[in-house]
Amino acid sequence: MIILRILSLFLFLYLLGQGIVQAGEIEVGDPTIGVASFDSLLSQAGDNPEDTIANIISYGLGIVGVLAVMAATWAGIQIIIAAGDEEKVKKSRMMIIYAMIGVVVA
Repeated sequence: MIILRILSLFLFLYLLGQGIVQAGEIEVGDPTIGVASFDSLLSQAGDNPEDTIANIISYGLGIVGVLAVMAATWAGIQIIIAAGDEEKVKKSRMMIIYAMIGVVVA
């Protein structure tokens, strides 16, 4: 049973990684990922402050989404390794709920 849980976790993480790569249209091995992203984000707006603010908000919401997925994944791992401890399972479920509430609020 535990092997099935571990395999399903690895499958989920693999599919999650594939979705992130495809959604962002990121080429594997691109040395500019994360380095010039914020600079290019600001330069796309030009001199218009509304575009700059919109780009910064969009960038921030992307970060919030990534953090929420990471929190939910961590909570899922905690549920798997809780070994039947109801307190740990309850705490991890609440963490997933809070991550989803954070996405909805953002």
